[in-house]
Amino acid sequence: GGWQLHGKTGTAYPRRADRSFDYAHGWGWYAGWAQRKADDRLLVFVRLTQTTRRSPASPGQLARDAFLQDGRNFPVVRLPPDPSGHSAGAMSLTLPVMKACDV
Repeated sequence: GGWQLHGKTGTAYPRRADRSFDYAHGWGWYAGWAQRKADDRLLVFVRLTQTTRRSPASPGQLARDAFLQDGRNFPVVRLPPDPSGHSAGAMSLTLPVMKACDV
């Protein structure tokens, strides 16, 4: 408990062959960080989804809602401490973050 969540949603729609937008298959993402003051712990997260049908809610809102609903089920990758003494190390990770969402 005691986590403070900060995040931003985003949405993009693919184009069909005729260049019109495909609103049924929009991409949505929710990216941000969570911070716990008690032990100064910081977690960075990204949730990426693609819808399977059109919805009144934006794909970004759907990605945020899905993250908040099952955020405890995501893998956590612990970064090694930065040898320079800075609080954030630089490294590259590849994780499976896309999940189709039936909305």
